[in-house]
Amino acid sequence: MDELVGTLRDLIDRADAAVGELIARDAFGIARDDDILEALSLAGRLERRVEAVLVELAGEAAARSGSPDRDARLTSHAGCHDVSELLQRTTRVAPQTAAKWQRAARAVRGQVSPSSGEVLPPFLPALRAVMTAGEAGVDGVLAVSTALATLDRRVPREDLLVADEILPPRHGEPDRMPPRRRARSCSACRRWCGRRRSTRTAQSRATGPLPTAAA
Repeated sequence: MDELVGTLRDLIDRADAAVGELIARDAFGIARDDDILEALSLAGRLERRVEAVLVELAGEAAARSGSPDRDARLTSHAGCHDVSELLQRTTRVAPQTAAKWQRAARAVRGQVSPSSGEVLPPFLPALRAVMTAGEAGVDGVLAVSTALATLDRRVPREDLLVADEILPPRHGEPDRMPPRRRARSCSACRRWCGRRRSTRTAQSRATGPLPTAAA
């Protein structure tokens, strides 16, 4: 059995047994308030871990379905029209959820270069790191990546990477900023990047072009 499938099956077996026992004993109804709050936090962390796996798988499915040869596509092997249908059929989610996984994958997974076949760095490497560490879920990833995607063609890459480092949660702490507030932070970051670009432009105009060597 493939290592990926075997690992996930083992996790599912253990989760089925553990959660089934908790429900059978009504552990939720008899828990203290503090335990409910901590359990919610732990369940959220578990969900983010699962979402990271789903984003990785969605991105890989999309990569294997991008061949110009229709017969070589994963979607064709599965008898699906596109990646969205493949995700819906295999995971039983709505089209909106399948679309979210694909958008998140485009932001945090490196694309394969069509010319060299080399895997390129992800669009937002810091965001990928916090997602794979279970510190940001799909909603958080999209709140950051959607806002920063608008900067891609308007600011230098180095500024975009600075914003990528600033916005996601860090140091193993759970993401306590709701997606709407994080989106507003992204808006503030866009303004900061814009001011930084304007300052550079003004400095360039003030100093003028570099002198050229005499002929």
